Amino acid sequence: MEQRQINNTSARVTLFIKNRRLAQAMALLNTLVEATASWELRQALDNTSTTYDYMLSYLAQGTDDPGRNDLLRSICAQLYELNDRCVVALSEAAAPEVFFARRRELKQTTLTEILEHYLVALNKYRLLLSVDESQRDKNAVLLTLGECERAETRIFNKIWSTYPLTGAESAIMKRIVDDQAIPVHARCLVVAALFVGLMKFYDEEKLQLLLETYRTAQHPELQMRALTCAVIAMDQYRHRIDGSTALKQHVAALADMAGFAADLTMVHRLLIRSLGTEAVTRRVTDDLIPGLMKMKPDFFGKLSDKQGDIDITDFEANPEWQQWLDDSGIAKKLEEFNELQSSGNDVFMATFSHLKGFPFFQTLSNWFLPYHDDHTAVINNLPDHQLVLAKLVNGAPYLCNSDKFSLTLSMGGLPQAQRNMMVQQLDAQHEHIKEMQSAELPDDKRLREAIVNKFVQDLYRFFTLFSRRKEFCPVFDSKMNLDTIPLLSQWLHNAENTEFVAELYLKNNLYDEAIDAFTTLLQLNECVNPIIYQKLGFAHQCAGRCIEAIEWYKRYELADDNNLWTIRHLISCYWRMHDYDNAIAYSLKAQLLAPDNVSIALNTGHIYLEKADYEQAMQHYLKADFMAGAKHRAWRPIAWCSFLVGNMDRSLNYYNKVMTDDTPTAEDHLNHGHVLLATHDAKSCIQEYSLALKMLKNNIDEFTRMIETDAPLLAQRGIDTQAIELCRDAAILAVNK
Repeated sequence: MEQRQINNTSARVTLFIKNRRLAQAMALLNTLVEATASWELRQALDNTSTTYDYMLSYLAQGTDDPGRNDLLRSICAQLYELNDRCVVALSEAAAPEVFFARRRELKQTTLTEILEHYLVALNKYRLLLSVDESQRDKNAVLLTLGECERAETRIFNKIWSTYPLTGAESAIMKRIVDDQAIPVHARCLVVAALFVGLMKFYDEEKLQLLLETYRTAQHPELQMRALTCAVIAMDQYRHRIDGSTALKQHVAALADMAGFAADLTMVHRLLIRSLGTEAVTRRVTDDLIPGLMKMKPDFFGKLSDKQGDIDITDFEANPEWQQWLDDSGIAKKLEEFNELQSSGNDVFMATFSHLKGFPFFQTLSNWFLPYHDDHTAVINNLPDHQLVLAKLVNGAPYLCNSDKFSLTLSMGGLPQAQRNMMVQQLDAQHEHIKEMQSAELPDDKRLREAIVNKFVQDLYRFFTLFSRRKEFCPVFDSKMNLDTIPLLSQWLHNAENTEFVAELYLKNNLYDEAIDAFTTLLQLNECVNPIIYQKLGFAHQCAGRCIEAIEWYKRYELADDNNLWTIRHLISCYWRMHDYDNAIAYSLKAQLLAPDNVSIALNTGHIYLEKADYEQAMQHYLKADFMAGAKHRAWRPIAWCSFLVGNMDRSLNYYNKVMTDDTPTAEDHLNHGHVLLATHDAKSCIQEYSLALKMLKNNIDEFTRMIETDAPLLAQRGIDTQAIELCRDAAILAVNK
């Protein structure tokens, strides 16, 4: 059976089981079992099929069967597992996926053997380090350290590619995680290996081991990584964990832990926040960084008289410079970036996503490795006298482990002068952080949150950047609604967490999820804050459901009928639905509440214009033009509306203002040309059309489309269609001479 056929058949079996079409699932699964030629798998399927037949027989006989639901869940679990085991059996001999490659590579080696080799190498390494530094054999130390790292990678590969996990193998892994003599980073790799294996094939033994690690581990790094991995696995396999007695017992044991509810809630929130990483990355790359780069010449020009390095704090020395910093927008850009960073958002994804091409990241386990400056990739990349740089990177609070490795590896290719400058900058930052930390009391909650935040960022990089990421579950395609998982809902399904989660969904533009969460919040709260109605209206509006949005805005209006924000959004909804009368009614109300608001006056004019009530539109445009702060915003609509009502003099006057005192667009030149043609000034019309075509970069098709769109209105104003076509062609010929 070819690999594609294996995968497609397995996917169909999974779908049948999910939809409780078990007869079809077993029939299809039978083809996989036959292809394996495995007596063990054949017997397992026959036993499951027999059990199902008995259950159906009891049902047909009308026999009362109180354990039917539990038995049905058990049958589904067995079928899921059989399906996975068939895929492994049929694929491990030749499948190119990294999971099967690792299985083939380590097939003849046991975890115990790899562990024993690792412990020998680790003891040798520590023995070499115990020698006085002046007499230490550095080459031997590095060679032995490399041997330890290779053994750690082999342990990782053996664990994640082992399926299904036996009780004996689970005991060995538990022993590794609990062994205080093994470095924390190596034990964290065991946790990661269990998780990566789960993201390939569901294995309840691995999930139980993750939960047990969270419950018993002494180190917070191990604890929080294990919990994060466990809840992601529960989210990915919610259809398979339902009804598991063993998992219920494990989760029940966690309930007795004092900090479990807080830890689980925090992990849930950070996972949801990670869903906004792509939006944050776009904001950084498309707005913040280009904005700062655009201001760069002026920025340095202000300090052109300074010698040597420039520091942004130099602006504090001169009030005029600080004022320029504020006026230029640099201060605002930096403030936005700092706000994103301090609130835990992943602001460095854009920067470091391009630094994952080092050979270091070709090794799967390295994506999950906690950063430590005594790794050979760090030591071999930096000269001895600059290893302090690696220690400073280790203390960088906003970088995840993966990005710290990227930063250190990229330093190896930098000139000496730049490395020295980075040492100075990182050292200054490190000292500042130490001062801040010394002034604060130890905060275990903050430490645990930092661990999870960095680990989630590491996971995000793996599942979005690793070259073979498509071979694993798409973790971050999930909406992370962990509160709907029955095993976890008692800690997450409450008003406080639901409101927080709803806000996160709304902030990350996940509007359907936000609607579900806010609706749940209404059900959980006896005393409802009307602001929830407003947010539900906004979420529906952003999702394109204006009717529902209006309904929720109207509910909020009962509590506050003069809220300008709500009124403006009602205007937008009615306008989008072409309900001009209601849009105008609310626009006039908005003008009473904010008589000096230029945008409201302009939008009122736009609605009248769309309704074809040009006289009323003109009144509101002229009103906007006389308002303070209107600048040039009313000129274009006044010019166009004047043309539509036949006031050519005023139209030309305002188009001349646009041409001389503003930055005209292609559409401005085109519209100006229309007005000139209406006044029988064909020569000037052709000139304006030519300018429009040039601004469109001689895109004749787009130019023609724009003219054809305007043609019906021009005809209504008495402009001859032939004249329009001739002026169009004259402009095309003039531009293309």
